[in-house]
Amino acid sequence: MPCFVVAKEMGWHMSIVDLQEVKRHLQYNDNSNDLFLKGLIVAAESVIKNYTRENTEAEYLSTIKQAVLLLIEYWEKYRKDGGAVSINGNYLPEPIVSLLYTYRKQ
Repeated sequence: MPCFVVAKEMGWHMSIVDLQEVKRHLQYNDNSNDLFLKGLIVAAESVIKNYTRENTEAEYLSTIKQAVLLLIEYWEKYRKDGGAVSINGNYLPEPIVSLLYTYRKQ
């Protein structure tokens, strides 16, 4: 199922990042990983929106976009490294938490 369909079913109408932004960020030049990357986009946006408790269609701040890109990069790095994810006592890597902390709604 395309990521925009999943996002729409979850009540999100606007994606934080698109496939081309992710491919540029990860320096991918071909389409061989597109389906995998689309899945990462949906998952990362879900995690970020849950952490910030953000459900609006407002234009996303560059900080939130950067957090999504970094989370995708983090997952991609550990996929390539054999899955040895560092544990820091939090479900999000510290650089991502530091980017998002001020946007978190209690």
